[in-house]
Amino acid sequence: MALSGDDCGDLTLEAARDAWSQLHGAIAVLRDLEMTDISGAGAQEILRESRKARASLESVDLRALRQFDTEASWRRDGYLSAAACVRTRLKMNDSEVRERLHAARLLDDMPRMAQALAVGDISYAHLRTVSRAAAQNPSRRVSLAHADEILARSACMLNPKDLNRVVQRWTHAVDPQAVVATEERLYRQRAAWASTTFEGAVDVRGLLAPEGGVVLITALDARVAASYREAVARDGVDDRDPAGRRADALVDVAAYYLDNADLADVGGNKPHVQVIVPLATLQATRDQLDVEPAMLVGVGPISGEAARRVACDASIVRIVVDPAGLPLDVGRATRTISKALRTALDTRD
Repeated sequence: MALSGDDCGDLTLEAARDAWSQLHGAIAVLRDLEMTDISGAGAQEILRESRKARASLESVDLRALRQFDTEASWRRDGYLSAAACVRTRLKMNDSEVRERLHAARLLDDMPRMAQALAVGDISYAHLRTVSRAAAQNPSRRVSLAHADEILARSACMLNPKDLNRVVQRWTHAVDPQAVVATEERLYRQRAAWASTTFEGAVDVRGLLAPEGGVVLITALDARVAASYREAVARDGVDDRDPAGRRADALVDVAAYYLDNADLADVGGNKPHVQVIVPLATLQATRDQLDVEPAMLVGVGPISGEAARRVACDASIVRIVVDPAGLPLDVGRATRTISKALRTALDTRD
């Protein structure tokens, strides 16, 4: 007896439901395992098998997503795209849905990558690496599809980051014009932001083109290495985490530029960090109450403790004001560390 398409579909869905039922039962067993009873080697085995199972499930997920995209039943439900329907019904982010849809469509052109994912030899992160490269333009997608066997074999041996280098080298070889276009786009997208948070911290974010970004990375790495040696020589240990070292290095690089670059005057002065602090605040103890905060110009209020840290090596201008805050007398700038002492320190160090 021949089966209709609907009958075959019903049997397939029933088989899927039965498989899911068994899978959920197996997951429940694994979930209830007492991991503290397992040796390190046993935990590593569980990690390996778990990742393979996760990759195989990703393959099922992407194939189902591709079928949903192709079958287009979402149109009957009033959605304009498969992405909009999945985003709403599965409560996913728009960027995640679009990324997964693109990866699902790519599997049609790359059967070896699809097979490697299905058996758990590669992860979704490997496929995403190739998919992001293919998303740049249609010609790149075609060239990557031609490299399906090479990329699948590479993905089985490399982590996603190293695979990305292979993909980049491939695109440079077969699609150089698209590479140049990408580099130009990245340069146009360069941006940097520095904004003050409610608590007075400065949130720094940005995106640099490759040739500009490597300048920043090189400068930060050089300063991080130097500051680490300085901290160990001074304190015997550097207890900062890597992110903290890079943050301090970024400040040091900026401070060095302000101190040493031949900068044009602004309002009669070289560009500088300015703190306005009442004398009583500068002299107050850390736990003293009812103390007026200092003002870090361009950022906001800071504590007397922070003001004292800034003032330990600074030029200080004394300003006498009347009760209404109007200046009565402005003194000359004097350094807390004199030029002679600075020269002596430079010579010693």
